[in-house]
Amino acid sequence: YLRLSLPENAPFALKPSPGKGWGCFATRYIRRGSIILHEQAWFIFGKSLHELSESDMQECYNHLNGEQKRQFSHLGRNARTLYASKLDALRDNLLPLIPGLDTFGTMNVMRCGLLPISSRFNHSCLPNACIASVQRGIQAVKSIQEGDEINLCYGNSFEVKTTEERARELPFVCICEACNPERNFHYLSDMRRRLLQGIYYLTRGCNINVMHDTQENAVIEDITLKMRSENSEHSSVFLGICYHIRALLLEAEGLATPGLIKTYFYAAMSGPRPSRMEILQARNWMIKALEVMRYVPAPDLEERLDFEALEQQLWSDD
Repeated sequence: YLRLSLPENAPFALKPSPGKGWGCFATRYIRRGSIILHEQAWFIFGKSLHELSESDMQECYNHLNGEQKRQFSHLGRNARTLYASKLDALRDNLLPLIPGLDTFGTMNVMRCGLLPISSRFNHSCLPNACIASVQRGIQAVKSIQEGDEINLCYGNSFEVKTTEERARELPFVCICEACNPERNFHYLSDMRRRLLQGIYYLTRGCNINVMHDTQENAVIEDITLKMRSENSEHSSVFLGICYHIRALLLEAEGLATPGLIKTYFYAAMSGPRPSRMEILQARNWMIKALEVMRYVPAPDLEERLDFEALEQQLWSDD
């Protein structure tokens, strides 16, 4: 790993990480919202990690130039052993990306890319950094102290998945605070994320973890409540309460994600404004959303929401 070429003046160094092989550790204080690493992807697939085939992997490797192949040869499985094949190494060092263009200029909703230095950052279900975009790179979503390990979340929608559900998607055993059964936080975390699953069902009408919700895996057991959720029959006041609870659970979990920003906005805009107290509460949610957007990337929200109109609507209710 020490042969990998890190950017000059990078705020992190590669070091052994207990139980994880090697990882990236802050060499100085990193302020929330700061860009930690800007790395150009060597190759971008227009597919999710689970959809990739052997031919896709071979095409990616063939696309690399000589220097990239040399750097790639230094990667190991957690720096302990070499990979059995270059295709295994590719599969282990791809990262999920937000929607955008692939290497061939095609727009895709699901993407993953080969970023050899970015893939050195270990996983945590309570990450302090995220991949903002291929253009912006890795960004701190929390303030990181010197000496702290910098972690990304490898999974999709992990904020509404329990430890057992996340473990089924990860090719390794996660030992973060949310997954470690020896930590009290672990049990509270599973309770919160299970509740978040239920709120997701109430507001979206489906179970995010399964294709078909059955009696065995049902998140909402009340049939009437399930049907109203699936048919989008809940009142705006009911949905507003759901978003308020979701925001509080995400805050307690310490998750700064685009989902938290959306929840703040939905909480701010849902329900009537019959009293000054409720107007002030809505403004509070809006202020929180705009604050989190300063350090958490949410490009789909930035494109879809008219922030000026939203603010005017709230501030004109006096």
